[in-house]
Amino acid sequence: TKVLFEARAPSRPPVLALFDVAQSSIATLAELYPEVAENTLGSVSGHLSADASGATLAGMLVLPPSGEAVNLPTIILNDTRTGLRFDEMAHFLASHGYAVLRPDVRTAKGFGDLSGMGELADWVAAYQDSVASGLNELIANGIADPERVCIIGTGENGYTALMSVVNSSDAFQCAIAVKGVYDLQELVDNARSLGSDAGYAFSNPFIRNHDFFAEADLEQFSPVNYGEAINVPVLLIGFDRDGQVASMESALESADQDVEYVELEDNWQRPADARAENKTTEYLEIERFLAAQLGR
Repeated sequence: TKVLFEARAPSRPPVLALFDVAQSSIATLAELYPEVAENTLGSVSGHLSADASGATLAGMLVLPPSGEAVNLPTIILNDTRTGLRFDEMAHFLASHGYAVLRPDVRTAKGFGDLSGMGELADWVAAYQDSVASGLNELIANGIADPERVCIIGTGENGYTALMSVVNSSDAFQCAIAVKGVYDLQELVDNARSLGSDAGYAFSNPFIRNHDFFAEADLEQFSPVNYGEAINVPVLLIGFDRDGQVASMESALESADQDVEYVELEDNWQRPADARAENKTTEYLEIERFLAAQLGR
Protein backbone atom coordinates (compact mmCIF):
# COMPACT_ATOMS: atom_id res chain seq x y z
CA THR A 1 0.00 0.00 0.00
CA LYS A 2 3.03 2.30 0.12
CA VAL A 3 5.78 2.91 -2.42
CA LEU A 4 9.13 4.48 -1.58
CA PHE A 5 10.76 6.12 -4.60
CA GLU A 6 13.31 8.66 -5.74
CA ALA A 7 12.21 11.52 -7.99
CA ARG A 8 14.73 13.47 -9.98
CA ALA A 9 14.97 15.70 -13.03
CA PRO A 10 17.58 17.92 -14.70
CA SER A 11 15.86 20.97 -13.21
CA ARG A 12 15.65 19.89 -9.55
CA PRO A 13 17.71 17.94 -7.00
CA PRO A 14 16.62 14.37 -6.19
CA VAL A 15 14.12 13.76 -3.41
CA LEU A 16 13.11 10.61 -1.58
CA ALA A 17 9.32 10.38 -1.44
CA LEU A 18 6.55 8.06 -0.23
CA PHE A 19 3.39 7.36 -2.19
CA ASP A 20 0.47 6.24 -0.02
CA VAL A 21 -1.97 4.27 -2.17
CA ALA A 22 -4.82 4.42 0.34
CA GLN A 23 -4.53 8.18 0.82
CA SER A 24 -3.58 8.86 -2.82
CA SER A 25 -0.89 11.21 -1.52
CA ILE A 26 2.84 11.80 -1.92
CA ALA A 27 5.03 12.98 0.95
CA THR A 28 8.63 14.12 0.61
CA LEU A 29 10.84 12.36 3.17
CA ALA A 30 14.31 13.69 2.32
CA GLU A 31 16.10 15.91 -0.16
CA LEU A 32 19.62 15.44 -1.49
CA TYR A 33 20.34 19.18 -1.39
CA PRO A 34 17.81 20.73 1.03
CA GLU A 35 19.91 23.89 1.26
CA VAL A 36 19.43 24.60 -2.45
CA ALA A 37 16.33 26.73 -2.91
CA GLU A 38 14.52 26.55 -6.23
CA ASN A 39 15.15 30.24 -6.90
CA THR A 40 18.92 29.65 -6.84
CA LEU A 41 18.81 27.15 -9.70
CA GLY A 42 19.30 28.02 -13.33
CA SER A 43 16.85 27.24 -16.10
CA VAL A 44 17.31 23.92 -17.92
CA SER A 45 16.34 23.33 -21.52
CA GLY A 46 17.15 21.04 -24.40
CA HIS A 47 19.64 22.34 -26.94
CA LEU A 48 19.50 21.11 -30.52
CA SER A 49 22.37 21.31 -32.95
CA ALA A 50 23.60 19.42 -36.03
CA ASP A 51 27.01 17.79 -36.19
CA ALA A 52 29.27 17.47 -39.24
CA SER A 53 27.30 14.47 -40.51
CA GLY A 54 24.01 16.36 -40.33
CA ALA A 55 22.75 14.31 -37.39
CA THR A 56 20.63 16.20 -34.86
CA LEU A 57 22.15 16.30 -31.40
CA ALA A 58 20.07 17.05 -28.30
CA GLY A 59 22.25 18.53 -25.57
CA MET A 60 21.31 20.14 -22.28
CA LEU A 61 21.67 23.88 -21.65
CA VAL A 62 21.64 25.43 -18.17
CA LEU A 63 21.41 29.23 -17.96
CA PRO A 64 22.01 31.42 -14.87
CA PRO A 65 19.18 31.97 -12.35
CA SER A 66 19.29 35.68 -13.20
CA GLY A 67 17.70 34.93 -16.56
CA GLU A 68 20.66 36.31 -18.51
CA ALA A 69 20.97 34.71 -21.92
CA VAL A 70 23.08 37.09 -24.02
CA ASN A 71 26.84 37.07 -24.60
CA LEU A 72 27.56 34.93 -21.55
CA PRO A 73 30.84 33.33 -20.53
CA THR A 74 30.25 29.73 -21.48
CA ILE A 75 31.27 26.32 -20.22
CA ILE A 76 31.27 23.18 -22.33
CA LEU A 77 30.78 20.46 -19.72
CA ASN A 78 31.77 16.94 -20.73
CA ASP A 79 30.70 15.21 -17.56
CA THR A 80 30.36 11.45 -17.16
CA ARG A 81 28.89 11.61 -13.70
CA THR A 82 25.25 12.15 -14.61
CA GLY A 83 22.90 11.43 -17.47
CA LEU A 84 19.53 13.16 -17.70
CA ARG A 85 19.58 13.80 -13.98
CA PHE A 86 20.15 16.81 -11.82
CA ASP A 87 23.68 17.90 -12.73
CA GLU A 88 25.12 19.56 -9.66
CA MET A 89 28.22 20.75 -11.51
CA ALA A 90 26.17 22.39 -14.26
CA HIS A 91 23.93 24.15 -11.75
CA PHE A 92 26.91 25.21 -9.64
CA LEU A 93 28.49 26.86 -12.67
CA ALA A 94 25.22 28.43 -13.84
CA SER A 95 24.71 29.94 -10.39
CA HIS A 96 28.00 31.79 -10.91
CA GLY A 97 26.77 33.38 -14.12
CA TYR A 98 27.94 30.91 -16.78
CA ALA A 99 25.96 29.39 -19.60
CA VAL A 100 26.62 25.64 -19.36
CA LEU A 101 26.21 23.27 -22.28
CA ARG A 102 26.34 19.53 -21.87
CA PRO A 103 26.62 18.46 -25.51
CA ASP A 104 24.97 15.37 -26.90
CA VAL A 105 27.31 12.89 -28.55
CA ARG A 106 26.62 10.70 -31.59
CA THR A 107 27.82 7.53 -29.90
CA ALA A 108 26.58 5.24 -27.15
CA LYS A 109 30.09 4.08 -26.29
CA GLY A 110 32.23 5.31 -23.42
CA PHE A 111 36.01 5.33 -23.23
CA GLY A 112 36.04 1.94 -21.54
CA ASP A 113 33.97 0.40 -24.35
CA LEU A 114 36.57 1.02 -27.06
CA SER A 115 38.33 -2.07 -28.34
CA GLY A 116 40.23 -0.94 -31.41
CA MET A 117 41.99 1.99 -33.01
CA GLY A 118 39.16 2.66 -35.45
CA GLU A 119 36.67 2.88 -32.60
CA LEU A 120 38.94 5.25 -30.68
CA ALA A 121 39.37 7.56 -33.68
CA ASP A 122 35.62 7.60 -34.37
CA TRP A 123 34.85 8.20 -30.69
CA VAL A 124 37.20 11.19 -30.43
CA ALA A 125 35.82 12.64 -33.68
CA ALA A 126 32.22 12.23 -32.46
CA TYR A 127 33.00 14.10 -29.25
CA GLN A 128 34.74 16.92 -31.07
CA ASP A 129 31.88 17.25 -33.56
CA SER A 130 29.36 17.43 -30.73
CA VAL A 131 31.32 20.10 -28.89
CA ALA A 132 31.88 22.20 -32.00
CA SER A 133 28.27 22.02 -33.21
CA GLY A 134 26.82 22.79 -29.79
CA LEU A 135 29.13 25.73 -29.17
CA ASN A 136 28.64 27.17 -32.67
CA GLU A 137 24.88 27.07 -32.16
CA LEU A 138 25.16 28.98 -28.88
CA ILE A 139 27.39 31.60 -30.49
CA ALA A 140 25.07 31.97 -33.50
CA ASN A 141 22.11 32.53 -31.14
CA GLY A 142 24.00 35.20 -29.21
CA ILE A 143 24.03 33.22 -25.96
CA ALA A 144 27.76 32.45 -25.79
CA ASP A 145 30.54 35.01 -25.88
CA PRO A 146 33.07 33.40 -28.27
CA GLU A 147 35.91 35.14 -26.42
CA ARG A 148 35.00 33.55 -23.07
CA VAL A 149 34.64 29.81 -23.49
CA CYS A 150 36.15 27.07 -21.33
CA ILE A 151 35.80 23.30 -21.65
CA ILE A 152 35.61 21.02 -18.61
CA GLY A 153 35.94 17.25 -18.72
CA THR A 154 35.58 14.86 -15.81
CA GLY A 155 36.63 11.22 -15.70
CA GLU A 156 37.11 9.79 -19.19
CA ASN A 157 36.05 13.17 -20.58
CA GLY A 158 39.06 14.84 -19.01
CA TYR A 159 40.73 13.12 -21.94
CA THR A 160 38.22 14.39 -24.51
CA ALA A 161 38.39 17.93 -23.12
CA LEU A 162 42.12 18.18 -23.75
CA MET A 163 41.86 16.44 -27.13
CA SER A 164 39.23 19.03 -28.10
CA VAL A 165 41.70 21.78 -27.28
CA VAL A 166 44.41 20.01 -29.28
CA ASN A 167 42.21 20.05 -32.38
CA SER A 168 40.30 23.32 -31.84
CA SER A 169 42.44 25.50 -29.61
CA ASP A 170 41.03 28.73 -31.08
CA ALA A 171 37.57 27.86 -29.73
CA PHE A 172 38.58 27.90 -26.06
CA GLN A 173 40.18 30.29 -23.62
CA CYS A 174 40.89 27.60 -21.04
CA ALA A 175 40.43 23.92 -20.20
CA ILE A 176 39.87 21.94 -17.01
CA ALA A 177 40.44 18.18 -16.74
CA VAL A 178 39.32 16.31 -13.62
CA LYS A 179 40.57 12.78 -12.88
CA GLY A 180 41.26 12.12 -16.55
CA VAL A 181 43.49 9.88 -18.65
CA TYR A 182 46.08 11.67 -20.78
CA ASP A 183 48.71 9.11 -21.82
CA LEU A 184 47.18 6.07 -23.51
CA GLN A 185 50.55 4.40 -24.01
CA GLU A 186 51.26 4.59 -20.29
CA LEU A 187 47.78 3.23 -19.57
CA VAL A 188 48.37 0.24 -21.83
CA ASP A 189 51.93 -0.32 -20.58
CA ASN A 190 50.61 -0.51 -17.04
CA ALA A 191 48.10 -3.15 -18.13
CA ARG A 192 50.74 -5.17 -19.97
CA SER A 193 53.04 -5.10 -16.95
CA LEU A 194 50.39 -6.97 -14.97
CA GLY A 195 50.67 -9.97 -17.28
CA SER A 196 48.13 -11.47 -19.64
CA ASP A 197 46.00 -13.20 -16.99
CA ALA A 198 45.52 -10.10 -14.91
CA GLY A 199 45.26 -7.80 -17.92
CA TYR A 200 42.50 -9.74 -19.58
CA ALA A 201 40.60 -9.98 -16.30
CA PHE A 202 39.88 -6.25 -16.46
CA SER A 203 36.26 -5.43 -17.25
CA ASN A 204 37.43 -2.37 -19.22
CA PRO A 205 37.56 -3.41 -22.91
CA PHE A 206 40.13 -0.72 -23.71
CA ILE A 207 42.53 -2.33 -21.24
CA ARG A 208 41.53 -5.89 -22.03
CA ASN A 209 42.19 -5.39 -25.73
CA HIS A 210 45.47 -3.52 -25.37
CA ASP A 211 47.24 -5.78 -27.88
CA PHE A 212 45.06 -4.34 -30.66
CA PHE A 213 46.53 -0.84 -30.23
CA ALA A 214 49.80 0.05 -31.96
CA GLU A 215 52.16 2.31 -30.03
CA ALA A 216 52.15 4.93 -32.80
CA ASP A 217 48.35 5.09 -32.69
CA LEU A 218 48.27 5.40 -28.92
CA GLU A 219 50.78 8.24 -29.12
CA GLN A 220 48.74 9.99 -31.80
CA PHE A 221 45.64 10.04 -29.60
CA SER A 222 47.30 10.99 -26.30
CA PRO A 223 47.01 14.61 -25.09
CA VAL A 224 50.34 14.22 -23.29
CA ASN A 225 52.07 14.36 -26.67
CA TYR A 226 50.53 17.71 -27.64
CA GLY A 227 51.94 20.10 -25.06
CA GLU A 228 52.71 22.69 -27.75
CA ALA A 229 49.18 22.53 -29.19
CA ILE A 230 47.38 22.97 -25.87
CA ASN A 231 48.14 26.68 -25.79
CA VAL A 232 45.45 27.81 -23.33
CA PRO A 233 45.58 27.84 -19.51
CA VAL A 234 44.85 24.37 -18.12
CA LEU A 235 43.73 23.27 -14.68
CA LEU A 236 44.39 19.62 -13.82
CA ILE A 237 42.57 18.16 -10.80
CA GLY A 238 42.90 14.65 -9.47
CA PHE A 239 44.90 12.15 -7.51
CA ASP A 240 47.86 10.73 -9.33
CA ARG A 241 47.53 7.04 -8.57
CA ASP A 242 48.94 5.97 -11.94
CA GLY A 243 51.14 8.90 -12.99
CA GLN A 244 48.73 10.25 -15.62
CA VAL A 245 48.41 13.74 -14.14
CA ALA A 246 52.14 14.11 -13.55
CA SER A 247 52.83 13.18 -17.17
CA MET A 248 50.31 15.72 -18.47
CA GLU A 249 51.58 18.46 -16.17
CA SER A 250 55.17 17.77 -17.23
CA ALA A 251 54.26 17.88 -20.93
CA LEU A 252 52.60 21.27 -20.55
CA GLU A 253 55.39 22.68 -18.41
CA SER A 254 58.00 21.47 -20.90
CA ALA A 255 56.13 23.35 -23.63
CA ASP A 256 56.11 26.45 -21.39
CA GLN A 257 52.31 26.41 -21.17
CA ASP A 258 50.15 27.82 -18.39
CA VAL A 259 49.18 24.84 -16.24
CA GLU A 260 48.01 24.36 -12.64
CA TYR A 261 47.67 21.07 -10.81
CA VAL A 262 45.45 20.63 -7.76
CA GLU A 263 46.06 17.27 -6.13
CA LEU A 264 43.16 15.70 -4.31
CA GLU A 265 43.58 13.31 -1.43
CA ASP A 266 43.51 9.77 -2.79
CA ASN A 267 40.21 8.54 -1.35
CA TRP A 268 40.39 5.00 -2.64
CA GLN A 269 38.22 3.00 -0.24
CA ARG A 270 37.98 6.04 2.03
CA PRO A 271 34.81 7.10 3.90
CA ALA A 272 32.24 9.43 2.41
CA ASP A 273 33.55 12.48 4.26
CA ALA A 274 36.89 12.19 2.44
CA ARG A 275 35.07 12.14 -0.89
CA ALA A 276 33.03 15.16 0.17
CA GLU A 277 36.19 17.10 1.05
CA ASN A 278 37.62 16.33 -2.39
CA LYS A 279 34.42 17.47 -4.09
CA THR A 280 34.49 20.74 -2.16
CA THR A 281 38.11 21.32 -3.17
CA GLU A 282 37.30 20.47 -6.78
CA TYR A 283 34.41 22.94 -6.98
CA LEU A 284 36.24 25.79 -5.25
CA GLU A 285 39.30 25.41 -7.47
CA ILE A 286 37.17 25.33 -10.61
CA GLU A 287 35.32 28.46 -9.46
CA ARG A 288 38.61 30.27 -8.80
CA PHE A 289 40.21 29.24 -12.08
CA LEU A 290 37.20 30.19 -14.21
CA ALA A 291 36.89 33.59 -12.54
CA ALA A 292 40.54 34.29 -13.37
CA GLN A 293 40.29 33.09 -16.98
CA LEU A 294 36.81 34.22 -18.04
CA GLY A 295 36.22 37.22 -15.80
CA ARG A 296 33.44 35.97 -13.52
